[in-house]
Amino acid sequence: MAQSSRWDILRGLMHRTSVPPAVPLVGLGVPRLPFVWPPIGSVDIFAAGIATVVIWAFGMFPRRLRSKKSARRWAGFSLALALVSFLFYAHFLAEYVVRVETPRNGSQFRTVGSEKSTKALHDFPGESDGRLLEIAGLNDSDIEEMWTPSSVRRARFELFSSYLITLCMINLSLGAQMRLSGENARRPPAES
Repeated sequence: MAQSSRWDILRGLMHRTSVPPAVPLVGLGVPRLPFVWPPIGSVDIFAAGIATVVIWAFGMFPRRLRSKKSARRWAGFSLALALVSFLFYAHFLAEYVVRVETPRNGSQFRTVGSEKSTKALHDFPGESDGRLLEIAGLNDSDIEEMWTPSSVRRARFELFSSYLITLCMINLSLGAQMRLSGENARRPPAES
């Protein structure tokens, strides 16, 4: 019985706040793992705040759903879109994010571009992305020396937008599901 009441309290809190997927983003202590937060360079502090607000806003949308049919439709649609955007996010992680071991900070993840700069092609032909990062450095300006700045910005945008869409759709789907379960909980039990 105690477990059930704790779950009900947690579910009620999630329903009122609509921010559970945004919790890792709150504050400046964003984990440095690419699957938790994409390594998008120096803008990640501002992007975390923007992402938190946008994800929260998408979580508030299900409160406006008036019918069970509408909530069910939104739950299914948003879950399908979350799956598609997650597949894009996974692809972009595999394509653009490079792990580099550093002596002081251990593993570091950085987003690189899709097009190498003329300097990288001329001075370091055939080097891997990880090796180019070791040579150039891990700062944004160093990365943009080895990859074209436009391709680095595009890669970061693709990572961030697919990440944001995934979490927004998960939050929307959870909110719609909670709306459905809330309607079911309010309905009196059927008499036999």
